[in-house]
Amino acid sequence: MKSTMHAPRAARFAAATVLGALAGAAAAHHSDSLYFVDDRSADGGAVRVEGTISRVRWINPHSEFFVEVPNAAGGEPTVWAIETDSVNQLRGLGWDDKTLEVGDKVVAVVSKSKFDDTAGRLRDLLVYGATAADANAVYLEFKGDGKPEWAAPYEVYRKHTACPGTVPFDAERQPGKETLLCAHLSAAELEAAKSEFGARVLLLRESK
Repeated sequence: MKSTMHAPRAARFAAATVLGALAGAAAAHHSDSLYFVDDRSADGGAVRVEGTISRVRWINPHSEFFVEVPNAAGGEPTVWAIETDSVNQLRGLGWDDKTLEVGDKVVAVVSKSKFDDTAGRLRDLLVYGATAADANAVYLEFKGDGKPEWAAPYEVYRKHTACPGTVPFDAERQPGKETLLCAHLSAAELEAAKSEFGARVLLLRESK
């Protein structure tokens, strides 16, 4: 069958299709510029979120999980959407689809979204054990660039049992890209870590 679409129109249609696909991909695979990631002292630069995981999306290009934060006045809980890395990146950090599960009690430190008051980019994470006898998992953002702000997270990691798959320096990751140091702490070790590092690590600071 002979085509009824003229060549110029066909070219314009193809170009529009490609541009539309690229725009969609860019929106999905966005940069960290949507979040207050560069300055922890900035408004939204480091926000502590404490609650229960209500949903986990183990997907590309950015996995995410949702945390229900109780309302002190007894109303509906606030739900935070917390974004992290792609599935492949998380697997490289030792994560799998059982690392975070619905019902887990967590504390997260996030870089708040510039456009949504209850959305953020994950920085640090504490996942409480299901029972008092179970280990608690602590995930701390870290960059091996020698800056003093990374000293305390590295000390916490070195002092406790590293999670499987966790390495402080990974040549396979993009240069300058942060990693998440993971350590398992017993209930007693967690309390001791809060006492020792709470002043320097927001995740381990006692709730007010």
